[in-house]
Amino acid sequence: MNQQQQQQQQEEEDSHNMEAAATFNSHHSQLLEWQDTLEFLCFTLYYIIKEDRRWPCYQAAELCDCIKELIKACSDKGGKLYPLIQGEDGCRLKQKLRQIRKIRHAVAHRVPQTENDMCRKQEATNWTIAELEKLIGAAAARYDIRSMEMYPPATCGAMTNSFQERNSQTVTVQLNGPPVLSARREALERFTAEAAVSRAPDRRRSQLELYEIAYEKRLGKRKQHFQDMLATRDRQLERIKQAKKYEELALRQLNDVPSQGYNRLPLVLITANLAFAASLMFYF
Repeated sequence: MNQQQQQQQQEEEDSHNMEAAATFNSHHSQLLEWQDTLEFLCFTLYYIIKEDRRWPCYQAAELCDCIKELIKACSDKGGKLYPLIQGEDGCRLKQKLRQIRKIRHAVAHRVPQTENDMCRKQEATNWTIAELEKLIGAAAARYDIRSMEMYPPATCGAMTNSFQERNSQTVTVQLNGPPVLSARREALERFTAEAAVSRAPDRRRSQLELYEIAYEKRLGKRKQHFQDMLATRDRQLERIKQAKKYEELALRQLNDVPSQGYNRLPLVLITANLAFAASLMFYF
């Protein structure tokens, strides 16, 4: 009975651990999605209001660094962001930006989240996303920034000084049209469709290359077979020449027999030469 209880307890612990792991993975995936969206929005607003930019694209920027720049811009009376958000709105934006920094911390350190933690982060994220989209639209219209180039996820690698040189494929996100998140989704969908079309000739070219390789192999085999046939013919001609030589030798010896009289040894040599010549001819 004690052993059964231990087994049941172990099964309950395993089940609890599996549920905890599934919950953690679900929360972590959601945090990653929020982080990516917030990094894009924070960088886009930073891109509009800053002329001397530190990063080539939003994938190269850390969320906490972008938040730090935006918090400074909220208090910079001579900056481009200050006229768009003042008073209580500015204070609340700075408060929410500080809150969403916890998302980056949770992702980086893989901190387990309770349901209450996720609810608080979701509330802060939703408000910040809506506010940033509104500010991006207003700033783009005020400062006549119509579009922004971004690198699709497929082309992004390690962030180095040669990032732009190594990742030349970009997509254009419109900032003066629909909400910027919708514009990003449309830009990525266009890029994916164009990439699929451009890969089609590559597939056809690959098929042609395979056909060419197969043809070259067949041609090589036929060429080798032809060379083997020529070599065999040369060997046959050489054998025929040798057989004729022995036949001629046997005929000369046969013609010399009457003058020499009966002699068993010449007859044996003549027979041997004829037999060897016949064997050469029979071989081919």
